[in-house]
Amino acid sequence: MRKLWYFISIVVGLTSCYYPDIQRDQVVVLGHGGSGFVTLNNHLPPNSEASIRRAIEIQGADGIEVDVQLTSDNQIVLYHDDLLESSTNESGYISSRSLKEVGGIQYSGKGTALTGEHSIWSLAELVEYLNGFDAAYWISLNIQPQEEVEDQDYDTILVESLIQEISKYKHPERVFIESPELDHLEIGVNHSVPNLKWMWVIDINESNITELRDIGAHGFVTHFLDEDEASVELARSNDLDVVFYGLKIRQDFPRALDLQPDVVQTDNVPMTLSYLEQ
Repeated sequence: MRKLWYFISIVVGLTSCYYPDIQRDQVVVLGHGGSGFVTLNNHLPPNSEASIRRAIEIQGADGIEVDVQLTSDNQIVLYHDDLLESSTNESGYISSRSLKEVGGIQYSGKGTALTGEHSIWSLAELVEYLNGFDAAYWISLNIQPQEEVEDQDYDTILVESLIQEISKYKHPERVFIESPELDHLEIGVNHSVPNLKWMWVIDINESNITELRDIGAHGFVTHFLDEDEASVELARSNDLDVVFYGLKIRQDFPRALDLQPDVVQTDNVPMTLSYLEQ
């Protein structure tokens, strides 16, 4: 189904200059992993300091989405992949390294035209950086499953570590914490931290809305191609936020923005903004 939509959208994109009927102040634009994942036009590793700075200081994003994992000494770092060897010259898991050890690991840029030296950043460093601005930027923390961890208390330790670190941010009302695991959301909601929003990474339907409301979480993070006007309206009618991810190429933006989500996570912040500023 997605392949069919992409074929149709490419044809439409080549024959029209359609812009969605949505205003700049109606949607929050977050850079995916900072300024997006590595492409021909972006040579910065996702979740790195340089990528985040580019999204905030150069591209004009409202904030950033980053991936979070727990170290062996229960600290939060920004890293996407399961294994270190996929993006660095080290091997193994984040969960087997201390914060000090992880902080010294450099991205390798395997298979990409990576420019400069970039080390893995911590959530504490991200919070300190954003606290240095007068503006209130949005942060979406995407919990990456660490299935290699066997500690039965892992989920609780992870969520509590996240809360402890993000509570130092000056604008907690602009923080989403997202996970595909309902257990993470339930633990977070039960901590009753004011203003933080707990989001389920799953498609929108009646059954999922019931589960989400039962634990008191706040909304959905979902691929824009999995949703339509009816599903977005269903979430809205239940006072749940809608966050879209998957916006990468020109043909994605009209389709996604036409559905009027609350937030989009995009690999191309400038192009997303261009559709909102017409």
